[in-house]
Amino acid sequence: MENPRQDTKARIVDNAVQMFSAKNYERVTMRDIAAAVGIKAASLYSHFKSKDDILTGVYELFEETAAGIRPSPAALIAMAETAPPKQAVGSAFFYFRPTDHEKMLRILNIAYMMSGSDRRSREFFQRHVFDAPRLYAGNILRKLVSLGRIEPLDIENFLVLQTYFCFGAILRSFTPGVSVREEWESGLNALLELIRSTEQEH
Repeated sequence: MENPRQDTKARIVDNAVQMFSAKNYERVTMRDIAAAVGIKAASLYSHFKSKDDILTGVYELFEETAAGIRPSPAALIAMAETAPPKQAVGSAFFYFRPTDHEKMLRILNIAYMMSGSDRRSREFFQRHVFDAPRLYAGNILRKLVSLGRIEPLDIENFLVLQTYFCFGAILRSFTPGVSVREEWESGLNALLELIRSTEQEH
């Protein structure tokens, strides 16, 4: 059974994502968000104490969505021992569901735009765009190399390519006529071609 309060809170966050990414966080008011949701400003304050509180809700939405699709680092390391190498590394390149993809890119875009003035946004962006490749793809690549399952490769450069490809996708995510999801998948597949298995393929 749906909880009307939770439904309203989710609609507030969804509208805030759209508005913060389109108009810039600083230019959006609580009254603007309330109007977009179709509620009174006073009702908005019963769900969120401030615009900063709403931004927290936006980042929490990303964290919860990402947690639902990311394999654990331990599971990836286990895959490095048994799965075909390219499949194992490919598992570290998680994809948001099509219904969530644009919204999650918008959230990353908000964090990027605010990273110069807001420490929380800067740390959020750092964690999900720069640190995540090292935690996921980096660890699994090091494990594969240590097991001798792939030929040695420059892992740092691999991660730089992955990171900046992701960063570019975020910046291009709202360019008309650009399918960022297709570009993202194509780019990651190209990265996988850099991996050379030492094992005989069956």
